[in-house]
Amino acid sequence: MQSLRAFYDIFGINVKNYLKIIRRLNSTFSNHQTAGILIIGDEILKAQVKDTNSYFISNLLYKCGVKVKKISVLSDDVDEIANEIRNFSRKYTHVITSGGIGPTHDDVTFEGLGKAFESPLHYHPILVDIVKNKFGVEGASSPGYKLAYIPKEASLHFGINQETGRPLAYPCITLKNVFVFPGSPNFLRGSFGSLCNKLFGTNKNFVTTQVFLNAREEVFADALTSVSKEFPLVNFGSYPEFIHSYYRARITIESDTEAMTQKAKDRFCSLIPTNILIDYDNSPMENSIMKYERFLNKQKERRNYFENSLRHIEYIYQDTNNVGIYFDSNVESTVILHLAFVANKRILKNGNKLQILCFQKETLSPADEDFLNQIMETYNADIMLFKETPQNDIEILKWKIPNLKFILMGAKSEVEKREIYNLKDDVLNGIKIEYPLMDWTDTDVWTFVRCLSLAHCPIYEKS
Repeated sequence: MQSLRAFYDIFGINVKNYLKIIRRLNSTFSNHQTAGILIIGDEILKAQVKDTNSYFISNLLYKCGVKVKKISVLSDDVDEIANEIRNFSRKYTHVITSGGIGPTHDDVTFEGLGKAFESPLHYHPILVDIVKNKFGVEGASSPGYKLAYIPKEASLHFGINQETGRPLAYPCITLKNVFVFPGSPNFLRGSFGSLCNKLFGTNKNFVTTQVFLNAREEVFADALTSVSKEFPLVNFGSYPEFIHSYYRARITIESDTEAMTQKAKDRFCSLIPTNILIDYDNSPMENSIMKYERFLNKQKERRNYFENSLRHIEYIYQDTNNVGIYFDSNVESTVILHLAFVANKRILKNGNKLQILCFQKETLSPADEDFLNQIMETYNADIMLFKETPQNDIEILKWKIPNLKFILMGAKSEVEKREIYNLKDDVLNGIKIEYPLMDWTDTDVWTFVRCLSLAHCPIYEKS
């Protein structure tokens, strides 16, 4: 060891720095770049705010070919932040922080960053200009000036607003391999979303596929153990599902090449009973028109009912701003929504945002609330909540959506119109109520939903 130290000293290499170089080289020559995520804020640890940022960041990094190795949630403590930044910086290619960069006393991420790398803080002239001219901060004594007080060696990276094409108001602050992003989910999504490919994009992607099974884990556990040993360069994951209506377990298979992933999948499927395999599409929104047409081609006796409903909606959807979709989480609502999505895509290549109208007299149940959030994300739709029925809330409805001309509802018969929607007239204060599913049967509804693998609220699952 003494001879090694002498060698390092002769060539001016400090042992500590040498070890850092070796760690970085190991990271560089591995298959994928790595990342550690630091979520900063007492509000997360106290469960006052739900962390959604780590999920968003991890998802985009995965698409960039970056492997997230660890996520750590920290309190608003300068020393704790500094220590974790130093630790993560040595271990991972990139370190992403979220939170703690606002104007209040507990926003101390920049202090922790500066302390981690012994870089004193200063008022960056570009950031001073931003807080003065864009944020309206008047004096240097204002708390808002904290947004300009960053480590002296840090650099700025401005994201681009995807809608306007202009630079975002506030940049990502970078020091060494640490990237500091805001904690507010809206600002985080805009900033990280616009910079992710630029800062972290690689030419190495993960190739992943999934297998869906109608069986408990113990049924296929031996097969999974065997195939994982046979393919040591492939990552396998098993995730039981207790409430999903389509499958009871999901297997993920991931490698660096499509050939290896497919070979491992085929081998696993050959080791399990064929009758537990489920034909499930976990991305029904992709190529939705093609999948709808493929579904139609498999229907013989009822094809015209499905196609006539879509044409009815296409006729109405000449202007998406004029149409609202009545949504009460039942399965007919899901069918109407998906038909509207496909119609919108067929009329406009990229489609416009759908408008969902949710009328709830009572507080939403947890199942309904979770399902609405899922629907909003899946269909990229705007959801408006009303406390009464369309008849009672018609004035509020007209005020919120002055151009509204049509409401799509999921009734399949005149009886359902009266019993479920309690509607006597098909026109409410100039708004026409349309029923594209008229004469559909329950079998039609569930055939449509299950063949296209559409999400639906579990409480409406039928035998």
